[in-house]
Amino acid sequence: MIVAYLLISSASAAVPMTNRMREGTDNIFTDSLAAAISMSFFAFFSLGLSALISGYKLSTQSHI
Repeated sequence: MIVAYLLISSASAAVPMTNRMREGTDNIFTDSLAAAISMSFFAFFSLGLSALISGYKLSTQSHI
């Protein structure tokens, strides 16, 4: 869960700075920043989905 928190906090901190940089110039660097931010959000959501599936499988296990 710490990794998920770090992913979402880093992405949310980078969004305003990237938007400000894209207002001035729009080049390959700002495009790379935007791609990295979107991949970070995707990694956060996939990690959250994985945690939900894991929790569901753990809760439906039969206890012998």
